Amino acid sequence: MRELTINDIHIGMIVAESWLRKIYDTYITLVDAERRDTDVFGRIAFIGSEMSPDAGEVMENNDHVYSIYNSKEEDEGEVVFDE
Repeated sequence: MRELTINDIHIGMIVAESWLRKIYDTYITLVDAERRDTDVFGRIAFIGSEMSPDAGEVMENNDHVYSIYNSKEEDEGEVVFDE
């Protein structure tokens, strides 16, 4: 499995969700997304540290949209949820 960094990716790049698992605290939106076995592949249409009107526009104007956000705190077990 490939693991990409934020410096490796760019708009228009075809990626698998699993390749992006070590990119934290960044919103990534894939378009033309499709499930293949246990992974989701798609073309990167948005990359940002926060959701913006651009991200909303990408979602409105494309089919098969898949959003990704990996929280560093959750991955490291630093988040506590109230019950």
